Amino acid sequence: MARPPEPAGAAAPQLTLSITLRGRGPPRLQGVIGLAQEGPPLKVAVFADGQPFAQLMSRVRARKGVEPPTGARHSFQLELPTTFRPGGQVELEVDVEGLRLPREKRTIGVWIPPFAVETTPNGRRPSPGGVTASAEATDLTYAAVVLTRDRADLMATLLGSLLEHNPSAFSKIVVVDHGSLDDTAAVVASYSDRLPIDYVQGGRDDTFSGSNNRGAARCDEKVILFLNNDIVLVEPLMEALGRLMSPGVGAVGLRLLDNPAQGAQAEAIQHLGVHFDLAGHDRSVRPGESRDLTDFDWSAAEGLSCLAVTAAAVAVRKEAFDAVGGFDERYVYGWEDTDLCLRLAAAGLLNLCATRVSAIHIRGETRRDRTATRRILGSNEDIFHGAWGYSLRRVASEHGLRALAPIAGRLARIGVACSRPDAGAESLLQRPGPEPVVVLPLGGDLFETVRGLDLIVVLDPGVALSRLRGIGSVARTAAVVQGDTVAWSQHPGRDGIDYWFATPQTDAAALSVALGRAVTPLPRGVVLSDLLDAVDARRRDGFSIAIQRPDAVVPPGLVAALEDRGHCARIVTRASDLTEGASEVLIHSTAATDLDLDLDPTRLNLLWPHPAAAVDDGLSGYDAVLAQHTTADDMADAINAAVSHAHGLRYRLARLRLELPAVTRQEPTHGMTSHRLPVDRRA
Repeated sequence: MARPPEPAGAAAPQLTLSITLRGRGPPRLQGVIGLAQEGPPLKVAVFADGQPFAQLMSRVRARKGVEPPTGARHSFQLELPTTFRPGGQVELEVDVEGLRLPREKRTIGVWIPPFAVETTPNGRRPSPGGVTASAEATDLTYAAVVLTRDRADLMATLLGSLLEHNPSAFSKIVVVDHGSLDDTAAVVASYSDRLPIDYVQGGRDDTFSGSNNRGAARCDEKVILFLNNDIVLVEPLMEALGRLMSPGVGAVGLRLLDNPAQGAQAEAIQHLGVHFDLAGHDRSVRPGESRDLTDFDWSAAEGLSCLAVTAAAVAVRKEAFDAVGGFDERYVYGWEDTDLCLRLAAAGLLNLCATRVSAIHIRGETRRDRTATRRILGSNEDIFHGAWGYSLRRVASEHGLRALAPIAGRLARIGVACSRPDAGAESLLQRPGPEPVVVLPLGGDLFETVRGLDLIVVLDPGVALSRLRGIGSVARTAAVVQGDTVAWSQHPGRDGIDYWFATPQTDAAALSVALGRAVTPLPRGVVLSDLLDAVDARRRDGFSIAIQRPDAVVPPGLVAALEDRGHCARIVTRASDLTEGASEVLIHSTAATDLDLDLDPTRLNLLWPHPAAAVDDGLSGYDAVLAQHTTADDMADAINAAVSHAHGLRYRLARLRLELPAVTRQEPTHGMTSHRLPVDRRA
């Protein structure tokens, strides 16, 4: 629809941009466009460092208090991916199709400029892990399941694109209609003589999970392609997807693109898999669609290995779908696709995102009335974290800093903190690996700096550990002691260190005795890559345990006894201290009259009750309740046994296998950079 010209004398259109950093979830770019008169939604293009980043449609609201309406307020918001973290600057710019607006720009601190080719010190990017396709299995048959409600125009576009690009690929196309009140039924009927459509009427309040399960139950084909009705095919899909659907594969998603703005000379990738924000400072492990994997050269892989993909367009083997129970119907329009993929992964299947074929996703057009969105999404998030929060954190710990690609979609981010120039940062950073590293400021408030880091390496006791805030859900801190044993042993923040390492000039045994902690000796001339390997070895061998025990005496040597058993342990004196750091196991100790604690579903929660506390059925929320022991070894054995048992009950991804090659360096391939072409933007 063409936009009518603004009336003579009307106020000029105005655009306001802001970037919000919320306590939970990723940062967002938000915009408001004020117009003098009403009209259809606007097409908004977002550029990052001058390159196309996203295209989306505005939402329209009439200006309040004006009768009759004489204007409209358009708004939009865009989640910024987890690569948008402190460390550098990326300039975000917005262009609105059909309007002449003053240039409005905002910058946000990021780790790596997301559209630069050189992302490591030597200009090379590692592989993220993936597969090359095999010959398509000749026995595969395909069905599609499409959900729709009240958008006959979208349904016509989707069916038209299926007819154009995949007219004979499907044995059946199940269309589940959520009680459309427009011409959807007529549109579907007009294609029924050319496509094998099975039209099913549903209720207006049916859920995404329930309707997809209902549609899948009507299919006997070996592969089901689940599609939103706001998908537009731009090329044949099923032959390419079939080559990736080997028996060991569960789900295959698509490289999805934003609906391109008029005149755009480059495409904006919307989805290259679902990855998890491991750096969230609220301890959650939050899924999000990755628009690009800028830390990696992913051009060689036809299918990228990832834990999950979006169900806006996803192919799933019917046998695997049925085996894991289909979509979980507790979810209401959100998180159910990620949950399904994780259950497929827990069954030992590999999930992939196809990179050689694409479709356009007109995001958000299929959603229902949003009046209850926040409440619904909050409920979905609670269900998800209760089921997967702990397991995802443990997967990240066990796979280590060198294998975050299919989990987080990025390389590990390392910070090196020192308070004096001669602390050894220069020698540690010789022969840098592919991981991005930042040297933290000398002293001062590090709050904003450490947010988004996976490992913080502390080189001298002059660093104010009390200022290390915003540590992510699987982040770790490691101290490299270089001879200053006394200063470290007397440092008030030493309990904030997860792992202790000692250079050859340090008496590691004496330091271990002074700290009551395990200390790992390092070889002479150690560099950062060696330290990462040592940290990963410690992460895989045991659990990170925090003990809050202010009300009773802790057996002397308990921390050392736990570390002798391969764990990383610390004792804290205040319950509030448990909200910081990345401990996977929280051991609560309470007074006899205070058992009302907020349990964290992303961690194992154990209770070590006060001897006078009455332990009853009201403590069923804990993963285990510990008995009282007087010696450190007996208590450590009890904790070790309880953690192992609780872990076995909670760890749903224990059988997860990730197809990960060794992280290697290779020259960047420039053949997959069409989405980074220059853009001819209007004045």
